Amino acid sequence: MWDPRHARSCGAGPFLALKLRAFYSHQQPKDAFDIPYPLLHYDGGTHAAVTAFAEEVGLGNPACPDALQTLHEHFANENAPGPVKSSHFCYASR
Repeated sequence: MWDPRHARSCGAGPFLALKLRAFYSHQQPKDAFDIPYPLLHYDGGTHAAVTAFAEEVGLGNPACPDALQTLHEHFANENAPGPVKSSHFCYASR
């Protein structure tokens, strides 16, 4: 029986791969926001989250080719579409 106190979730690496892939497909502000959030708030720290994502790339996670392309095309710098859309999501309700 499912117990909400013991909910399972994926680790930072698979999560980042899937969220980057989602942004690749949809390019919605919420998808863009979901990418830096775990990097900033992951229990193991930013370096551990990045390392976990790199491990997914090395393991051949099928989401990673799209995820890497998304990083290069949409998150290359603070003026790229990803960070801009993320900021729109954060500040649109204010």
